[in-house]
Amino acid sequence: MAYPRILVVDDEPQILNLVSRALGTKGYEVVSYDCPIQTLEFVQATPCLDLVMSDVTMPVMSGPALVSRILEVWPQTPVVFMSAHLNRAEVPTDAGFLAKPFGLGDLFTVVDRALTSRNSGTEVHSAHSAGT
Repeated sequence: MAYPRILVVDDEPQILNLVSRALGTKGYEVVSYDCPIQTLEFVQATPCLDLVMSDVTMPVMSGPALVSRILEVWPQTPVVFMSAHLNRAEVPTDAGFLAKPFGLGDLFTVVDRALTSRNSGTEVHSAHSAGT
């Protein structure tokens, strides 16, 4: 059985490593990048993605701009944004949102909802937490 492939993009190494390792422990196939340009190169060469998780504020290209380009290649891919400086109202309603800092329980909940929404066509909801 193939496990979902999750792309994680964040310019903060601690967040990138934490999210990637945590999702890996749940059996997901995780691909992570700290640079939007390298991410786009990967996306162009990849046969499929099941979920994109992206920081909102990054150098070179914002998370929403990056995701917009990814969705040109894989339009049905669910998205979860992560940010410490953005509120949920600024994220598209069909995207999930994790407010940094977040706990692993919140991470797993939002990822599960996003992957479920891909199959059911429902909206992804957010999780907000004050702890890691």
